[in-house]
Amino acid sequence: MKNITEKLVSLIPYEKPFLFVDELTKINEFTIKGNYTFLNNYLFLGHFKSEIVIPGVLLIEVASQIGLVCHYLYLNPGCIGLSPFLASIETEFLNPAKLGSKLKIVGEKIYFRHNILKSKVIMYSCTGDVILRMTAICKFK
Repeated sequence: MKNITEKLVSLIPYEKPFLFVDELTKINEFTIKGNYTFLNNYLFLGHFKSEIVIPGVLLIEVASQIGLVCHYLYLNPGCIGLSPFLASIETEFLNPAKLGSKLKIVGEKIYFRHNILKSKVIMYSCTGDVILRMTAICKFK
């Protein structure tokens, strides 16, 4: 999976510090699984005084990069040079994500047609708690 991870990550039009893909552990026509860990970052300091919590917008970005963008690039390798964007998103936040915890993302394709990927994406903590569930549509332009 390391070679597929490297290949797909090289196609994503992002770079560090806004690249949120550490590893892809499974990918096929229907499913993608991957991981990302938020390490110490000064942007999060002060986001809740007692314990740093990762902002929801960044959790959506992680889930989208792994569960949608990487899967889209796998399903449609001819879209190189195009930029992804979320056309639609419905998200439920169920638990907070803590700084330093490994997040596991699972994306399940609902459909891929007319250059549009709709998927259900679930993010888990390293202990198995569901962090977020979302249904989203990704397009490339």
